[in-house]
This record gives sequence, structure tokens and C-alpha cells, in this order.
Amino acid sequence: MASALRDRGVTDLAKYKFTNAERFAVYVVHGEVCYMCTKPIDLKTMEIDHIIPESLILDRPKLEETLTAFGLSLDFSLNSYENWLPACRSCNGKKGANVFAPTPLVQLQLTKASRRAAQARSLAKRTVKQAEITKALNILEKADESGELSDEVKLHLRAIGNLQEQEREPSRKNEPILLAPNFSIPAHEHSSYHRDELLKSETCGCFFCLRIFNSSEIVCWTDKLPNSEKGETALCPYCGIDSVIGSQSGYPMTHEFLEKMNDRWFGGIRDST
Repeated sequence: MASALRDRGVTDLAKYKFTNAERFAVYVVHGEVCYMCTKPIDLKTMEIDHIIPESLILDRPKLEETLTAFGLSLDFSLNSYENWLPACRSCNGKKGANVFAPTPLVQLQLTKASRRAAQARSLAKRTVKQAEITKALNILEKADESGELSDEVKLHLRAIGNLQEQEREPSRKNEPILLAPNFSIPAHEHSSYHRDELLKSETCGCFFCLRIFNSSEIVCWTDKLPNSEKGETALCPYCGIDSVIGSQSGYPMTHEFLEKMNDRWFGGIRDST
């Protein structure tokens, strides 16, 4: 392919266009951090780096030499989850300015990507099947990177946060979900891992839609613990958000309390349905 392109006078190759589902999957399964500097990054500005540079597609001899050096098959795809890792803009820019050379460090990076490739591929497939998530990712893609997001946009982006809460690495469970430079969602510590507490509660409340209801109305759970078939985090039976708290927690199940919780965790954004 590369030689044929050069024969036609083509010296540059259009960069691969990542889908929103691919970006989301790579971001989540690799811990929401830049793989080079290890600092947390937001989904909006995160860049996907090709561990083996995509530009080698235009230099088949060099590509084959590189693949052989890493013990990879010659049909290894540079545009695959096995060759993608999340990076911040600064680190990715610095790497792009350097001359690529096969090193043991690159080998470790390829191994890291390969170990999470199947998980990323599966998450991407599940993401595109959820219309609400697809819509939210499209909205995030078009949102102004530096501007303030509207309340309506933030409301749509909650759907991403809910899925990310379920899929993210355990080490990130209590960390804010960083969706854009100027927008993050706090981890919902009050709604996580307390099935028994909720089931024993006489009344429950949702601090997103502000409804108060009986625990028997809860039918959907998420966040399965290891070696368990049952989810530990309740989804509100009215709005579907994982923001349920019960009276067994010791907190009063009143609209006044739920409004305060909403202000803290959702910045005053509430379900209007």
C-alpha cells in the first residue's frame, strides 16, 4: 500500500479519524491518565497516540523492520487498540517531534495496550449500541473546548459519567470524572456499594431528580463487586441515575436535603422530566 502511494506521488497519509466510541474506550480502560506523564486527563482534550507511529505506513521497509523487532506479525494494524494509548496534548506533541526508535520502553507500552485491547473493543461496541451515550459523546465532541458548557449540555454529559462510573478502573472509583477542561463530575460516594443499606431503608431519595420513594421500587442495580452476581449501586427507578441514598444512612429523606445533595454533586442541575 505504501509503495503504491509513493508511486502515485503521495507522500503523506491522512490521519486515522477516531470515532467517539473508540476515544471513550481507550480513555476509560487505560485509567483516564496520560500514559507518558501519568497525569489525569479529560475526555474532551485527550489525544490517542499511536505507539508505533502511523507515519510508518508510508515506509514499508521501516515498518516491517519495526514489527519484526517487536515480534509482531507483519499484518499488525497500526490503527487498532493494540497500538493506541491515551495521551495529553503536551506529551503527544513532544513525542511527535522525536525520531521514533524501537526500544524496550515501547515494547512495554505495546504490551500494555495489547492487554486492554479486548476490553476496549468490547466497551466501544457496547457504547455505540446506547443511543443516549452516543448522543452525549457527539455533544462533547462539538462542545467549545475553552468555553463554559451550558446546563443542557452538562445534563446530557451525565450519561457518559454514569457509564464511565461502571467501567472505570477500581483505582479511579473515588476520583472525579473529567469530561472537559471546565467540567467534571464528582464520584458518587453516597450512591455506591450499599445494596444492603438501601434495602433496609424505609424510604429512599434520588438527589438528581429529587424524588422520594420506597426501596421496593428499585429494580436496577450496577457496580458488581468481585465474585458477586448482584450490583451494589442502585439506579433511580424514575430517572435512571446512580444517585440514590436511603434513610438507613442517617440522612433525612426530605426534599430540602436532596436539594443540598444535588447542589453539591450536580451543581444544581436537576431532572426536569
